[in-house]
Amino acid sequence: MPKIKVLRVIARMNVGGPAFLIKELMAGIDEALFDQVLVYGICEGKEIEIPGVPNLGRTHRLPTLRRSLNLLGDFRALTSLHKLIKLEKPDVIDTHTFKAGFLIRTLFLFSRKKNIKITHHFHGHLLNGYFSDKALFVYKGIETILAKRADVLITDGDSITHDLVANKIASLDKFLSITPGVAKPPLKRFESEESLGSRSKDLAPVIAFIGRLAPIKRPDRFLKVVEELTRRNVNCKFDIYGEGELYTEVQKEITRLKLNVNLFPFEADIYHLLDKVDILLMTSDNEGTPLTVMESSFAGVPCVGTDVGSMKQIVKDGINGYLVEPNVGLLATKIEELVKDTPTLLNLKQTCKTYAQEHFNVDQYIDAHQDLYISLVQSRKNPSR
Repeated sequence: MPKIKVLRVIARMNVGGPAFLIKELMAGIDEALFDQVLVYGICEGKEIEIPGVPNLGRTHRLPTLRRSLNLLGDFRALTSLHKLIKLEKPDVIDTHTFKAGFLIRTLFLFSRKKNIKITHHFHGHLLNGYFSDKALFVYKGIETILAKRADVLITDGDSITHDLVANKIASLDKFLSITPGVAKPPLKRFESEESLGSRSKDLAPVIAFIGRLAPIKRPDRFLKVVEELTRRNVNCKFDIYGEGELYTEVQKEITRLKLNVNLFPFEADIYHLLDKVDILLMTSDNEGTPLTVMESSFAGVPCVGTDVGSMKQIVKDGINGYLVEPNVGLLATKIEELVKDTPTLLNLKQTCKTYAQEHFNVDQYIDAHQDLYISLVQSRKNPSR
């Protein structure tokens, strides 16, 4: 049986959930059964590309492919993608995030798919926190039209599927929910009890923001929580690990408010970073693929976060963290409770790891994609499927 060729397309491989998941798929999918080709564009502004992308196998970097809207650049990217598809002759084209999905599915609005199967990943969605009402109306219209050109629409969780169906993007039978996973930490670190959190009851617990410094992630809300906890004289330390468009603004705000917050660049070794953290604080307005929460669970670091997007699918109250409404006071209160209740915090550090082993294994994510690709190719021989 010939290998199934998968052409995987994303606008940019920046630090964030979608790029890390693609990295796992490119590295983990069975090379004996599949031939994968990754097509990706360039990062813009202060976005940082994850390390090692050119080493993920066969890759094509398109300088004209990028997240932002540029009519001439997008047309050139579309032309390049068309040429690549003719050259590679893929069995499956798997697109990730809006821009890649828009370009590929638009291309097939005017071109016959023949035997190519198309899947599109919604790593979260853009229904909340991104657009004005008028722009949102346009976005919904575009996604509804393009959904017809995909054979399967993949989401990272049932809550995302529910939102997309409720907004009439497509019917439920078009969607497939595949819960993401992450790579386990190195065995030695994973088994070490000393690697959990502050490493000593004599040290103040470390509360950390880890992720892109972007508006949707609300680093400003994190700083307001710091302000509130400082006002309450709660004994803890605060770190921010991240890069992004709001980096300078966050830096200025820390100085202006005279906050005791350490601002660090993002570390490639996430588990080394998490060794320094006791509680992960997620302050986003929306979350699609909170891989950092999964990794923090493996590391024994509970999460206190906003109850938005797919967070409820990942964070289970009292097991690997707690969720509250997107409110500064509520977030501060939950952090304060955990900091002052050492037995509960220590218990969470243990239950986090157990829960992660059972639910966040990346092998399950990889296997689900392999099964899907095989099913799609087999369905070409059985049109009634």
